[in-house]
Amino acid sequence: MKKYELAILFMLATAACTEPPEVIPYDYPKVFTGEEKKGWTIRSYQYTEEGKATITGQLEDCIADDLYIFYNNAERRMEVLEGGKKCDPDDPNLIAEGSWSFVNTNATLTIPFPLLADFPLPFIVRSVEEDRMTLEIFFSDGKSSYRFNFRVAEIE
Repeated sequence: MKKYELAILFMLATAACTEPPEVIPYDYPKVFTGEEKKGWTIRSYQYTEEGKATITGQLEDCIADDLYIFYNNAERRMEVLEGGKKCDPDDPNLIAEGSWSFVNTNATLTIPFPLLADFPLPFIVRSVEEDRMTLEIFFSDGKSSYRFNFRVAEIE
């Protein structure tokens, strides 16, 4: 019995001397925005239709260089700016603006997305890292979707 008591005493003494682990929660908004603001461009997309193969595509250069800027401020402001290549020379530099929101419980990022609509759309965040993210939006049938692959872009 003394061996067990000694072992338990040793474990308690060891546990008492260790520092508690520091828990640092993952902050998704900072991954989207950086410290102040962060720009993203779409590098590719996939279209998935129920019962059919996924189609991967590249956007036209004049759309692929559009800049999606997420701001790290209380308003959670967002802008979509025309890139260096315009589809139409008369296109404005500011394509869309508004705010973004993120709901952690269902990984939903709602953003202005002029490529598909004139109003903010809710995307599921499939993956996000410091330099790339994948967002997916489902059609009303719940079985077909677009998946957009973004990469970080320089902001001037």
